[in-house]
Amino acid sequence: MSNNKKNTPYFTSQDKSLIAPPLSNDQAAVEEIVKAYRQHIGKTSDDVAFDSMQKATPELNIMESEDNMPHSIHGDKMVIRMEKSGHGIHGSNRGKDKDGKKRLHAGLDILTLGKDKSINAAFSGTVTKTGYFYDDNKTQYVDVYDGNYTVRYAYVTPGVEKGDVIKAGDEIGLKMRPWSWDHNKKTGKREDKGISDHVHVEVVPGDIWDRDKRIDPNEIFRIGK
Repeated sequence: MSNNKKNTPYFTSQDKSLIAPPLSNDQAAVEEIVKAYRQHIGKTSDDVAFDSMQKATPELNIMESEDNMPHSIHGDKMVIRMEKSGHGIHGSNRGKDKDGKKRLHAGLDILTLGKDKSINAAFSGTVTKTGYFYDDNKTQYVDVYDGNYTVRYAYVTPGVEKGDVIKAGDEIGLKMRPWSWDHNKKTGKREDKGISDHVHVEVVPGDIWDRDKRIDPNEIFRIGK
């Protein structure tokens, strides 16, 4: 390989070992950004200076999002609902819809057992919408855009409003128990359906909600991974 060839990604020494080319000014700048980021993670750099750099440098936002492990939405650990009444994993069988077609679970059910009703954001971001999950005007949800994905937290009574900026771990609302989980929809009589308290989360790429673009939420929640 010739050393004077343009656009050559690597040079070779006489013993044929690879030698990285000298850094360009842009690459050197990125190296400094990476160094500053690592110092920040280790709590050894000045946080104010780092935050100023972060606002001016998109690369830092990308690196931080890659290292952004999800915060538990309830309690210390997130657990997927697995019950006879329905498995909470994405794509599990949900019987048939009103047209007789096979219905698959489009989200991920995360257990929210216990007396604590607070539901926390898994990721930092901006609240883009709150509303009703079904057409019953009772069961509610909160949408949060984290810069890459919109996460919909359903079966949550909102404690935030559109435009609120939140951090991972901030409370976004309270868990709710939909009436339909404990009652026969036709008769109205109370019956045990074996459905434990949980939050149903759905995820779409981008900041515009499109139910046809929903992905497996566990791609970013990484429960059990």
